Amino acid sequence: MERGEAEVDKLLLLPSLGLTLLGIIMMYSASAAIGLEKYRDPCFFLKRQGIALLLGGLILILAYRTPYLRWRSTAYPFLVLVFVLLILVLVSPWGREVGGARRWLAVGSFSFQPSEVGKLAMILYFAHSFTRKGEKKMGGFVLGLLPYLLVLGFLFLLLLLSVFWTDVAALRVAVAEASDRLGRKVRGEGRPREAAAYFERALAW
Repeated sequence: MERGEAEVDKLLLLPSLGLTLLGIIMMYSASAAIGLEKYRDPCFFLKRQGIALLLGGLILILAYRTPYLRWRSTAYPFLVLVFVLLILVLVSPWGREVGGARRWLAVGSFSFQPSEVGKLAMILYFAHSFTRKGEKKMGGFVLGLLPYLLVLGFLFLLLLLSVFWTDVAALRVAVAEASDRLGRKVRGEGRPREAAAYFERALAW
């Protein structure tokens, strides 16, 4: 189908707009009092959400007007970029911990969750890969299932580490202390029972 003949899928667009409007109303109802108390503006969060909605609308129009074949060429680079961002959340100073989970990447006043971008990356990756391989190659385990298990497994591992970041940090401290006590034991320092106890705590986690 040519670009001039393309039509908007109203069955998909209208419910999406309705859910967006409902979310805006619920967000304003829940945040007006907090905005008035902290920022003296009941519409503080509504304005921020409106800016995000405007940017999302512009991206929606851009995506609609871009031929889908161009998106296919971005599937693998986009996937790699998402993995790099998720790793940066865990190991870089730009990662932010909120509520015991390390999910946010913040640069200055701008912050976002790479896991949200990962949803789009997964869609592009699977769609491009399925189309490129075809039905014959998709029927086998090595080409049809194993690559997707590896990609999803690595993604799940990064997300799991970000969600349980506080526990992971505690485990790292316990293992470091246990290693230090064991090193002292090897050098003839400390007590063996104390070193063993630290290892038991780390393994119990």
